[in-house]
Amino acid sequence: MEHKDHFYTITEEGDPKWVKPDIHPIILICHDESTYKSGEICAKRWIVEDNAPFYNKGRGRRIMASDFLVMHSSAPFFSLNCNEFKEALEKYPDLNNDTDIIYEERTASATLNIGGNSYFNNETILKQFERLFQLLRFKEDYKDHDFVCLVDNARTHTAAEYTVDQFAMKPGGRCPVSTIEYVDNQNVRRIINCYDHDGESKGLLKLANELNLHIPRRCIVGAGMLAGFDKLVQVYTNVKVDTSGGGG
Repeated sequence: MEHKDHFYTITEEGDPKWVKPDIHPIILICHDESTYKSGEICAKRWIVEDNAPFYNKGRGRRIMASDFLVMHSSAPFFSLNCNEFKEALEKYPDLNNDTDIIYEERTASATLNIGGNSYFNNETILKQFERLFQLLRFKEDYKDHDFVCLVDNARTHTAAEYTVDQFAMKPGGRCPVSTIEYVDNQNVRRIINCYDHDGESKGLLKLANELNLHIPRRCIVGAGMLAGFDKLVQVYTNVKVDTSGGGG
């Protein structure tokens, strides 16, 4: 880790102890999201070639918790005491306003009843981080510290409009969109056509090949395909789909 000597660390002996940095201190703040779902999934199901739905986290009612863990001896999760939060309210009275996000008292940790189809979106995450940055300055234990934030799933907090099981694996099958537009790892905008020039849908396997995703030849519903197709359907935050001319 770069600048490791600036961070708080923990010894690896049997009785772990905090090691405070001897030079300008930096606190590592880790953003973490945990989803607690009802598990509404059938124990058994029919699997028919080209028509077997994938298991995914979009089924069943869920509650999502979004926390900030801190590498500091004061506490494992970020929070203010009563006096610190009172001081923060004087500066930012909006901290006490009611919102759709349920914040833990005197913290930026939040829970959201996201039902069966919703996710934390980009706007929600930005509001949560704005609240965190407003509160940080009032934490006495953090005075004269710098901060590094490690963000969970930073590239996308957007629910995909389409799921993998809406696409057929083989050419000529169902396909709900005409094109997929996304931004790749080099920040270059790409567009992939989901249909050939003759109007036939390409199928997931061909689309995966165009995305340079490695899918094992004999993989039907395996983990490799799931991981690859997750990238295909929930590509990036800037994904756009064009449904004009799309077939079923």
